Amino acid sequence: MFARTIVPRILSIQLNTGVGYAVSSAIQVVNAIMNTRSDNSTQWLSLYLIAAKSFDVERHFRPEQVRRFREWRAEVVRQIEAGTHEYLRPARFDAVLSLLFPAMARGIAHGKGRAD
Repeated sequence: MFARTIVPRILSIQLNTGVGYAVSSAIQVVNAIMNTRSDNSTQWLSLYLIAAKSFDVERHFRPEQVRRFREWRAEVVRQIEAGTHEYLRPARFDAVLSLLFPAMARGIAHGKGRAD
């Protein structure tokens, strides 16, 4: 999960290209994230939101894409703030992600979206 999904998605957001995906932009990867509904996919959404903010991914989006992303983000944040278990991530990858992506370290350390 970590090396196959989480890291490539964060890299895709950071670099505005598909890393490990047959797509050419971050919005395509973000669309995939927004539409994924596997059993445990929602627990990692806070990490992708931290990445999106840390790397200012919206600057690459068209206005309609920004609107859709912000609506989705608002729903995810509502679920996190409500303490919905499925939206809370385990902390097990936080330290290594902070090392791999220093721009995300502050957002990860804040703890929003973390189960523990």
